[in-house]
Order: sequence, then C-alpha cells, then structure tokens
Amino acid sequence: MATYYVDPLNGSDSNNGSSIALAFKSTAKSETVVVAGDTVKLLATGNESLVGTNTITLAVSGVPNNQILWQGCDMSGNTLADGSYYTIDGSGMSSGTDVINTAATKNRRIRNVLITNSKRFGISTTSDPAYAIIFESCSIINPATACFGTSTSGIGYGFLVVNGVFTGSGSGGTQRFSYSTPGIANRSEVIPIGCLITGFNTVFSPDVANGQQSLQNCVFANNGSVIPAELYAQNMSISNCLFFNNTLAIGLSDRSLAGGARFSQITSCSFVNNTTAIAGYDTTIGSESMSFNHYYNNTTNFSGAVTSGLHDVVNVNPLFNSPGTFDFRLQSGSPLIGGGPRGTNIAGLSQVGGGGGMPLIGEGMVF
Repeated sequence: MATYYVDPLNGSDSNNGSSIALAFKSTAKSETVVVAGDTVKLLATGNESLVGTNTITLAVSGVPNNQILWQGCDMSGNTLADGSYYTIDGSGMSSGTDVINTAATKNRRIRNVLITNSKRFGISTTSDPAYAIIFESCSIINPATACFGTSTSGIGYGFLVVNGVFTGSGSGGTQRFSYSTPGIANRSEVIPIGCLITGFNTVFSPDVANGQQSLQNCVFANNGSVIPAELYAQNMSISNCLFFNNTLAIGLSDRSLAGGARFSQITSCSFVNNTTAIAGYDTTIGSESMSFNHYYNNTTNFSGAVTSGLHDVVNVNPLFNSPGTFDFRLQSGSPLIGGGPRGTNIAGLSQVGGGGGMPLIGEGMVF
C-alpha cells in the first residue's frame, strides 16, 4: 500500500511520485502506477488545469477493504479540513469532454477535491452491486453539462456522494446534477447523503429512482426540478431533506419499467418556498408513504393524485437562521424542532447553538 504525491505547481511527471520532493505534476500520471490500497496525496499548491481532451481516466480498481484514495492535502501532505480543496480546473477542456472518466473502475474514494468549470464525470458502468466511487467532502462548481452522468445505457451503480457542495449557474440553465439516458433501466447512479445541491435546471434525471434510490440529509435549494415528474419510482426513500425555493421538488408516478416493485417513502422532509412541493402524474398514486413532513409558503403543496401524509406540519414558518446564506439551522421555537419521528427534528436540521446543522456554501456538511 504505497503513497504517491501530486503537486501541479512544483511536480514533474518524470518523477516517481514517492515523496513531496519527487511529486508527479498530474493526477493522470498517478493513475499509471496505483494499485489497490494505494493513496494519492493531492497537494493544494495550485490548480491542476486540464486542457483539450486530457480527460483523467481512472485506470485501476481497488477492492472492498483496500480502496484507492485520492486525498486533498496541504503542502506538507496533511489532510485538508472539510471545506478546503485540491482544485481541478476544467475550463480548458474541449466542449463535451469529461473531466474525469471513471470507466468501469470501482472501490475508489475521492476526498477534498474541487472540480470547477468541468464538463461532467463519465459515470461507471460496472454492474457490481456496490458504489463504484465514494465522493467525500468534495465540490463541483459550474459544470457545463452535468456533475455526474452518462450518455449511454448502463447499469452502473455509480457514485455515493457524501458531504458535498454542488453549485450550478442557476435554475434557468441546462445543467444537471445527475444525468442518464431517458427510458433506460439505469440503476441508482448517484446517491447523495448530507449534500447541498443548488442552482441546477434539473437535479436528477427522470430515471433517478429506477432501482434502489436513497436521498438523505440533503438540501436542494434554488433549483428547477429536483426530481422530475417522469420518475419511475422503485424503492425510493427520501428522508431528512430540505427542498427550498425550487420549481418542483418531487414528482411521483406509478409507472414502472419491468423488474421492480413501486414504492416511494418521503419522511421528515421540509418543503419551503417551492412552486410545487409534490406532484402526482398518474390517475392514482397508491405506492407512496409520506409522514412527518413540513410544508410552508409553497405555491402548491400537492398536485394530481397526491395528498398530505400523517403527522405533517403545515403553514408554519420554519424559522431558519439565515436562508439567504444557506444557513438553515433552526431558531428557538421552530416547529421543526422535535417534529419528526421519535422527537427528531424534521429535515434533520440542528438548532442554532446546538451544534451541526446546515452550513454555508463551501463548508462540509455536519450531521
């Protein structure tokens, strides 16, 4: 289990990468030497700038107990704190070129990396029943097309995305957080946990939940459609999430591709300032379970064949600390405090002064 170093400012790809003094210049070079269990320390001395068609292709898979780790570090090789990043700048990439292609690799971890001006990731197409890439405390800013995606039919299990911040250019653009080919029986390509996702035209593709899909402890703010209405909902669970100021938060449908039972569970979520919170797009929606959710100041809470669930909190100000700066912690007296199952807070938000809570953009999530 070796450790390699990448220094885009002072390194050289003619080095062997074995120390800070002998660091590689590019992350792509490190992919020519890594094996399962290795760590690549990415030194945040300057941006790693990609140009043309110089996609970083992940060439080697780890194994379950020996993943391959990319770790953003300071100039001494120490792990960066959450909210600090090693930066990969894709502004010089050719149009439509993926900044990172994960190919069919699996058991990879990426921590404390910021991707700016990227085109998108090429999603894994492995059929292995585990998440190919764990993407931790990372950020993607202003992708040209999508943060994660594939234009081919695949069954890849893709990414587990934890404690990340993902920022598009605005809900009126064409960017997506997760993209897949419509009508294809994709598995759960991107699972976000504890993430802030903001400024995207569409967050998830229509087939986001065809398979086992889980969204936990996330904030979706200032987007167009978070989960589009064409959703093929199979075994979808959405819990402890905040949907704030989106055009459409969740669209539900009883339509299904072959091979899976339909069931959607929405629990302990808060819907605030959305045009539509939850929309039903079939004559009947009989496969959803909703409870302990909060609705406030939405133009429409429900449309179609969707109605409120059990133990909902409706038309009561949530008393967020400073939603304009993405500080969604709860002030004293908030109806979300203790309003969830077994006395938990709805949407999993912490009270001001109580530790944790939703951060400002650029900080890591704390739950």
